Amino acid sequence: PSPTPMPLPPVPPLFPGSLPYDNLRIYPGDGTKLLRSTPSQGCIVPPNSHSAVLVTFPDPFPKDAHRKWRILQDDTLLLMERVLIPRRGRLFVATDSDAFA
Repeated sequence: PSPTPMPLPPVPPLFPGSLPYDNLRIYPGDGTKLLRSTPSQGCIVPPNSHSAVLVTFPDPFPKDAHRKWRILQDDTLLLMERVLIPRRGRLFVATDSDAFA
């Protein structure tokens, strides 16, 4: 059986009125917690469920001592891959940092 996604906490609307999208969710927190959930934990983001993951202007944390805080690391990229649809899912990254270019 496929895991049942857990509902996300309510988020105040970004714009007055309703958005014309029913498949868009914004999580105001550490997104890796959503990606790390497992079926036994009540999977928040089911595996193979997303056609795209967008990472926009991540903080580059340029100092070597702060590398562990970067979002784009091997373990996080593997978590993103887990939720992407196999062979069709895409990862989009927008950056203004030479470290990520």
